[in-house]
Amino acid sequence: YLENEQNYKEKHFSDLATMGKQHILDYLGKMTEVVNSAGLSISVVGTDSKTLQHLFESIYISSEADSGLVFARDGSLIYGDEEFGALFFETAREARSSGGSSVSEFVECSDGKKRLGIAAPFMDPNGKTGTVMLLFSQSSLIQMLEDPNLNDGGRFCVFDSDGSLILCLNSEQQLLEEKQFTVDTTGPLKEQLFTVTLKNDGRQYTAYSKPVGVNNWFVVYSAPKDQAQSGLSTDI
Repeated sequence: YLENEQNYKEKHFSDLATMGKQHILDYLGKMTEVVNSAGLSISVVGTDSKTLQHLFESIYISSEADSGLVFARDGSLIYGDEEFGALFFETAREARSSGGSSVSEFVECSDGKKRLGIAAPFMDPNGKTGTVMLLFSQSSLIQMLEDPNLNDGGRFCVFDSDGSLILCLNSEQQLLEEKQFTVDTTGPLKEQLFTVTLKNDGRQYTAYSKPVGVNNWFVVYSAPKDQAQSGLSTDI
């Protein structure tokens, strides 16, 4: 009976982590569509700087993007901030080489903000190829974690495989940044069930990590252990 309960608990948390993973992938997919649409627009209007400025201004209004970049085939920056062009050049190169979209890691910029870039190739009216990219601030992407279907007090976070925090809800940011918790697992994250304990009051959370399939990200779903126990009745 206890073995079946444990298996049920793992499946329950795995299913929730899978839901969070799909939620994140769907959101990134929508943002990639915006980038692809920008590339299609450039293929029609060209790469004149004033035209690009007008194009990106309209994109910023209709999306969560806060900056735009356009690279020529040789990698030189046609449009956008030079600092961002240098920081996100490799992501643009990956998109150009693969012929498809590419998502960067979060990169800290000189203004203190962390941003993520999504790039896609395009061909201008003269047949010249290049890469267009939109940058999204870390704060604008927090909504990837906000799922209205959660009603059990659980939360989603996103970590690197080495356990570095990438995204969490604003209310948890300070707690996680100050690492006021211990994680009962060893080594890099992998798909698994584990326990998180807060250092200040000893509260415990049941958590499950699952690879997102983008970069080395893991989505982690966690819920207060006493709530998890109320319906599942066994300890980890």
